[in-house]
Amino acid sequence: ALGSAIRIHAVDLDTRPQLPSFTYGFTVMLGVLYHLKNPFLVLEALARASRYIFLSTRIASVSPDGKTSFGALPLAYLVDERELNNDESNFWIFSEKALERVLRRSGWDVMHYSAVGPVATADPVTPEGDARAFLLAKSRLAAPPCDFRLLQGWHRMELDSWRWTERCFVLEVDSPAALAPATLEFTFQLPPVLFATHPHFTLFARVNGTALPPQTYAAPGQHKYSGSIASLPAGPITVEFELDRAVGPTEADRRELGLIVEFKGPSPVSLSSA
Repeated sequence: ALGSAIRIHAVDLDTRPQLPSFTYGFTVMLGVLYHLKNPFLVLEALARASRYIFLSTRIASVSPDGKTSFGALPLAYLVDERELNNDESNFWIFSEKALERVLRRSGWDVMHYSAVGPVATADPVTPEGDARAFLLAKSRLAAPPCDFRLLQGWHRMELDSWRWTERCFVLEVDSPAALAPATLEFTFQLPPVLFATHPHFTLFARVNGTALPPQTYAAPGQHKYSGSIASLPAGPITVEFELDRAVGPTEADRRELGLIVEFKGPSPVSLSSA
């Protein structure tokens, strides 16, 4: 209804926490942790994929009968099948100390923390003893943020690592400082299927509207485009690429296919003063 580009994916977090993409900037995880059999596994998988997390979960300080206090200890209470809200999908209720420790050991540094409800007397099962922790944490395991953004002409990520482009595609690169001269480098792949009908491909590039020299490629495999421009200011730089031809759409694949860009490993695009 709102024209959102958000997609929904079904992921088995408990046994195979393989996310649709290998890198994210921010994860929102509200009321999920106590539904996981393997919360450490999931938190570590998220720490490798996301730079930040905003998380909330139920916490406990005393046992259900109120006789045992464990709020200051790194302990978690395993609820029985119907003990919490008559819901067998509930598992672990952490103490505040245990929540802090499992986050730290799974790769997160808590930046901000707050708890609401009867924290001192919170128990893991009753409505009256329901207390919640809310926190913002930063990952120690995630890759550094990308210095470029995809704009038009990119297909979805495949196998968590690479994308096809269309014949024309655009990205935005961050230039940390003014460059004079500036060199653009772009690494990509031309798969053999492209050469089934054409002997060569030419790639054109424009940086902030200024055309760079085109380059022609006559063999499949990994290639690098390199072009120079007299000067560029600091800040976001728009880079437009255009192939002289593409494959498709076909009956088997309704996409227009240009070239392939790998997103695991070093950044495929860079600006420098070299």
